[in-house]
Amino acid sequence: MRPRTRFLAAFVVATLLMTIAGTIAQTQFVLAALAEVGAAANFADRLSMTGADLIGFAPLYGAIIAAGFLIAFGLAALATRFAKLPRLPVFAIAGGFCIWLILTLMREVFFGIPLIAGARTTSGELVQIACGVFAGIVFGLLSRERRGAAR
Repeated sequence: MRPRTRFLAAFVVATLLMTIAGTIAQTQFVLAALAEVGAAANFADRLSMTGADLIGFAPLYGAIIAAGFLIAFGLAALATRFAKLPRLPVFAIAGGFCIWLILTLMREVFFGIPLIAGARTTSGELVQIACGVFAGIVFGLLSRERRGAAR
């Protein structure tokens, strides 16, 4: 696969992975917070609300993630190429840092209010960042050059 095609395919997979995992996680954190104040949600409710968020919330979150990952993974690719830094840790850090920065900037722009409801707690934010780290690792693995592959 040509480098640009490989980069694009890896980018799409990592962005979709982060968007889906981040959306599911944020929904579950919101439901957990509701349960703390006495709102009951059974498995069917959880499934329904998660599906609704994947349809209604994920497209916008995914667009924001895509914009961030485009910059983060582009810079990470330059770092691995020119500074000869190890690939997977660099992309893992880029993915996690990107999500942390997105959440931080959203909070700053909107007067201290976290827009991602499931990231209003430290644990919720850490789960979002962990999803970003995982997406960065996936990107790093999928976008790497295959040695000895037929052209």
